[in-house]
Amino acid sequence: ADLLSQSVRKGDLVARFGGEEFAVVLPQTPMGDAFAIAERIRSIFELHGGSDESLVGEFGRLTASFGVAEIREGEPPSALIQRADQMLYEAKYKGRNRTMIWSSSAATLGVECI
Repeated sequence: ADLLSQSVRKGDLVARFGGEEFAVVLPQTPMGDAFAIAERIRSIFELHGGSDESLVGEFGRLTASFGVAEIREGEPPSALIQRADQMLYEAKYKGRNRTMIWSSSAATLGVECI
């Protein structure tokens, strides 16, 4: 939670969303910039998520997966959450530790970065 909060601007929102999930809301942020922010945070987790060897021994290295989507004009927030969640689960399905972004050109496909 601290890493997420430190990685976004004042005015952005970080909140726990479910058991192990967090939501990061980036108002007025273009989709490509949101993807870059998620990927930067993912990389930080990858570099520093396994620095405590006692935790690594018990839990393994910590990683982060991200689903990125943007709200469309006139839609309810639940639709945005559904798309971001779909991309998050796609990232987990493809092996975790990656960022998936919603692609409007193909409703079931995302663009990924690992």
